[in-house]
Amino acid sequence: MVAHLDHQRIVLWIDDDRYFHEPCATEATAEVRGRCGTIARSRGHECTALVAEVMGLRPCRVCERIVTRELAHEVDDAHRAQPLVAGTTVDGGKVRAVIFDTDGVVTRTATVHEEAWRALFDGYLTARAQRLGEELIPFSSDDYRLYVDGKPRFDGVASFLESRNIDLERGSLDDHPDAETVCGLGNRKNQIFLDELRRNGAAPYESTLVLVRHLRDLDIPTAVVSASENCAAVLEAAGATGLFTARVDGLDAARLGLAGKPDPALFLEAAGRLGVEPAGCTVVEDALAGVEAGRRGGFGVVVGVDRTGHPAALADHGADVVVPDLAWIDIGDDGRWQTATTTIAGGRAPTRG
Repeated sequence: MVAHLDHQRIVLWIDDDRYFHEPCATEATAEVRGRCGTIARSRGHECTALVAEVMGLRPCRVCERIVTRELAHEVDDAHRAQPLVAGTTVDGGKVRAVIFDTDGVVTRTATVHEEAWRALFDGYLTARAQRLGEELIPFSSDDYRLYVDGKPRFDGVASFLESRNIDLERGSLDDHPDAETVCGLGNRKNQIFLDELRRNGAAPYESTLVLVRHLRDLDIPTAVVSASENCAAVLEAAGATGLFTARVDGLDAARLGLAGKPDPALFLEAAGRLGVEPAGCTVVEDALAGVEAGRRGGFGVVVGVDRTGHPAALADHGADVVVPDLAWIDIGDDGRWQTATTTIAGGRAPTRG
């Protein structure tokens, strides 16, 4: 089953049969039952339509947007945070290529990374405080967002330690995870993350995958970028392998000597592989370091995805538009990025499902 929602119609496929609603024109069969709400409020048209409830569709509790059950929790959660910029067309020309960050944009692994960092640093800081008689200040979500998120692993370790005035030797890349060096701590964090990935896998943001497939249907190339050396494993666990035109990850960065975010090197490498100059590319990021990298690299549009309730910070670091989820952004009829709603809580229906 696939559902596509735009301003005019909802298209449903059941066993290769096609059912659709267009304002005042509904096609359905006797097997299609159920009643869902608004399809085209954004054009001033409010009506109801027969939709295939048996296919698992339901309206969002707030705006009555019709979504699949798999997307429902993401859309409902998106209403809890207002996008910083909404209902606008974003300057930057037509969309020619799109570069997506991985953790927190494509996959629900940003929280897994944060918890791995928390386990690492809380364990290290506790042992250090007991040994040296220091005050224990636990690792916080703000620490993750400001010093670690989006950066290469060892850079994240060094950045956080610097914020706590802790000076450790850099060490070497193959340091044992128990070594009290920057690399040792980084390798310990990687071990914690991989253990969690093996236990529980990685879930995708379905709304992002819908957008990527939509871009592919429009023949717009996409790349996925990650500072992590585990990018391929994460995409495989999330079922997103092969969805993107190109991938640039931490292994490429090490091989090519690419600096980590907020340096734009990873994004510039991705743009080169797509054959599109940076000004013609859109960068989609959830991390402060990532949106800053997009701005530094001269990319045409930088989209910030606010998963943590800090939209202004993403805008301050370089995002042209900030939304709580990619369900709320689309490509307009003129080929430009636009936000899908004017006010999320006000009941305007997004353009894509």
